[in-house]
Amino acid sequence: MSARTISLPLSTGHQLFVEPDARIPLVTFNITFPGGYAHDPHGKDGLSRLVGRVLRRGVDGLTANEFEAAIDGLGAEFAFDISASATQLQGQVIARNADAFIDLLARMFARLTAPDAEIQKTIREAVSELSEARDNDRVLLHRAFRGALFHGHGYARSALGDETTLGAITPADVRDFAKRRFVRDGATLGFAGAITPEAAVRLAEHLLAALGTTPAISATLPPPSVPKAGRHLLFVDKPERTQTQLQIGRLGTSPHDPDHAALLLGNSIFGGSFTSRMMQEIRVKRGWSYGAGSRLPIDRERHEFSMHCATASEDAAACIALQIGMLEKLVAEGVTDRETSATKKFLVKSWAFEVDTAEKRLVHPLDVVALALPEDYYSGYTARFAATSREAANAAIARRLPADDLMICVVGTAGDVLEGLQKAIPNLASTTVIPYTAA
Repeated sequence: MSARTISLPLSTGHQLFVEPDARIPLVTFNITFPGGYAHDPHGKDGLSRLVGRVLRRGVDGLTANEFEAAIDGLGAEFAFDISASATQLQGQVIARNADAFIDLLARMFARLTAPDAEIQKTIREAVSELSEARDNDRVLLHRAFRGALFHGHGYARSALGDETTLGAITPADVRDFAKRRFVRDGATLGFAGAITPEAAVRLAEHLLAALGTTPAISATLPPPSVPKAGRHLLFVDKPERTQTQLQIGRLGTSPHDPDHAALLLGNSIFGGSFTSRMMQEIRVKRGWSYGAGSRLPIDRERHEFSMHCATASEDAAACIALQIGMLEKLVAEGVTDRETSATKKFLVKSWAFEVDTAEKRLVHPLDVVALALPEDYYSGYTARFAATSREAANAAIARRLPADDLMICVVGTAGDVLEGLQKAIPNLASTTVIPYTAA
């Protein structure tokens, strides 16, 4: 939590975070509920996202059009963000209209009044968006990769669902799930901008009074299972691709992992910045891709490490061989003193851009609660990097990034590149080919 963040207890027992900043006459609001798309009921993937969309289409006493007009008239905007582990409503409004805005949101949460026809229309829209997602090769790649890497775990699910799971959702499912998701239990609230702590408390308690009192959906997830050993290729076959999308990885780290900071440092050197090894080798030296890198996202449980790249199909085999070779070298030889020193300075300096507004600072304590992060995850962020040595980074890389055990996911045209890719991947244990419509 930032030193500027005010933490206030509410009469309901909830914790409220406030980041006052009167320089611009705007108020930012955030309420986070436990549970995300990883907690959708079995066989009804996509329900969380549907509920977030339907909620604003049936507000007590207002039609969908009237509600949207009221929001616009206040100079406000808001949206639901559905992650694997949490559901967030994020909004912003002209400061003088903050009371009226929160009152509208309270009415929205108080009772879902969208008629069956409106809910069914929303479900049909969600089904049509699946085609749009499959048209986006990068989205398709990431969805297939997570599905394979986290098979059988909540992280394998897609927020979008699929035709079967969306087709199984009824209007009654939507209403029931909304009643269980948008409740007081486990909710965390925050305000930032041109608002006093006293006003924030009053508005937060007004909103909480509109929420249900049933127990919250548990955000707890089991740890992901370690995938089977070896290098496994999942090829998503899509016709007439001139470009091939690549994602290669394994389980990475969790925020509670003693190796977490060291792995983030190592990843930044390897593929996490424009000056990283991957960017220099793939984009600068060879011109194979505009965007090549690696990532270590975080969530409540251990998440992925992955390398990603989009390249011309004729370069795909050479590119994937290079990526795997670079990972093997990273694991075998580690990073250098020079790379470590330069990257630590970069990470410390770049952190200033993560805390330069009240809105950004507000996100941090909310994430600590939503993702069950260590209390000092953000406040101690730069100090942990400063204290991480090259030796610690190299030991963490050797322990946690096994180059011999990889999930390799590709979106491309099998007839053009599959054979070459198979030859380019050393010690390939298995190949699975699926049509892009099944991903």
